[in-house]
Amino acid sequence: MVCAVLPAMESLLLTAIDFHHCLEISTTHSYRARMESSSMERKRKPPLWTCPRCGQKFVTGNLWHSCTSFTVAEFFKKKGPAHKKLYRAFLKLVQKCGPVKVNINKSRISFQGRVRFAGVPRVTKDGLIGGFWLKHRIESPRFIRIEHLPPNNYLYQFRITSEKALDAEVLAWLREAYKIGQQEE
Repeated sequence: MVCAVLPAMESLLLTAIDFHHCLEISTTHSYRARMESSSMERKRKPPLWTCPRCGQKFVTGNLWHSCTSFTVAEFFKKKGPAHKKLYRAFLKLVQKCGPVKVNINKSRISFQGRVRFAGVPRVTKDGLIGGFWLKHRIESPRFIRIEHLPPNNYLYQFRITSEKALDAEVLAWLREAYKIGQQEE
């Protein structure tokens, strides 16, 4: 009797193991598919809203902004050629991070991936003030202003008085800021 039951139990046990294995594989594949799908959804970003008046793009609709647009020549019209040269050098450094959209208004220039992450908030008699956005605080004697916007946003400003000021350290800051501008961080 025992001998006759054992093959039946073994068959039942193997069937149960096979079912469990198939369930595990199915669940694993299903889990992976769900994870990949949700990961893709997180990576998929909604389209930018475009202002119907000026064509500027924003992450959300109807954000406050100036519907003005200037050329580089117009922006630097009352400044010397040295200012424009510093701007071109700064732009070139920013573009090493990846493609950017340049937004030029009456009083500032901003660089945008999906969002604005860096720019020229001011022009001084000696040069430019460069700025960028990070999600954490860093220290450098080069910063003339650090603004904390809770909970974890920091806006940094530094002087650009010569092309030498646009070095590897500034490029590293800009690369990190660029990731934020692309909404990767």
